[in-house]
Amino acid sequence: MSVLWPWGLAWLGVAGAIGVLYLFKPRQFRVEFSSLWLWERSGEEERIRSLWQWLRRHLLLILQLLAAILGALALARPAVAALLPTTGHAVLLVDASASMLEACRARGAQKGLAPGIYQQLLQELSLPQRYGCVILPGGSFGFVVAEEDVAESLVRLYRHLLPAGQLVLEV
Repeated sequence: MSVLWPWGLAWLGVAGAIGVLYLFKPRQFRVEFSSLWLWERSGEEERIRSLWQWLRRHLLLILQLLAAILGALALARPAVAALLPTTGHAVLLVDASASMLEACRARGAQKGLAPGIYQQLLQELSLPQRYGCVILPGGSFGFVVAEEDVAESLVRLYRHLLPAGQLVLEV
């Protein structure tokens, strides 16, 4: 198990702050009374000390701590390491612009990556294999404006998907 945003765990400090505020909250004050009344109440005192009674008396504190801890975990975005992409993923760049592809090649080289680069129009897409997921980010599908080009692009994208593959379009 790992977290995608470790700084989210810093919000666990909220749970610590709730605990500190609880420790400094005003307590009941001392009152002098007859010792006979003390002996009558001593049996009740033992029952209040049970765990269930403590939980009932501090339900709000428990709920606040639980909300703070769950919030911090949600911000940290926990992920099962087996489900995170590690190897076996192909990164391909397809663009009609040679200058855009060159910029991507240079940026990939800086990071030690060598993605497959193809200069093609989307409606003329022809790649060497099929893929489990095809992603068109940044609204790039919106640059295909002619209705027949849109239809042909979708057909070609579908042909490049494996069975049960996913096509992700940002429109």
